[in-house]
Amino acid sequence: MSPGLLHRPRGFATNDRMNADVAPRLGGWQQTWRLVAAAALGIPFWLSTGVALPRGCATDTCSWLVTGDPLVALGCLTALLWRRRFPLAVTMAVATTSGASVLAIGAALLALCAISTRRRPVEIGVVALVYVTASQFTLAL
Repeated sequence: MSPGLLHRPRGFATNDRMNADVAPRLGGWQQTWRLVAAAALGIPFWLSTGVALPRGCATDTCSWLVTGDPLVALGCLTALLWRRRFPLAVTMAVATTSGASVLAIGAALLALCAISTRRRPVEIGVVALVYVTASQFTLAL
């Protein structure tokens, strides 16, 4: 059997070279379970933050936790749909905005894992620095 007749998985180049800049597309189920896992990972952190708030805070001044936080997390999860096409840009955006949302921690971790699989130390270092810096500004809020 000649090598040209072998079955190749979808997303692989036919000349035995892959484009290193763009990862192959994920299937619908593969994308879905990753996003659901990222969303589920943020829920315990969000609930623990809600429990730590003083009684009556959610109705008076802490409405951010109920409205703004889930909206930012939804935006981060939506941006993750493009993480394989624009990995550095998406990860930088998610890492920066996740500092304002406790619920978006799962999305940030998925983005950090996605950029780490590319194994480019400069990108990983820059994203880690941005994530740590954003979390420091969150502590000041």
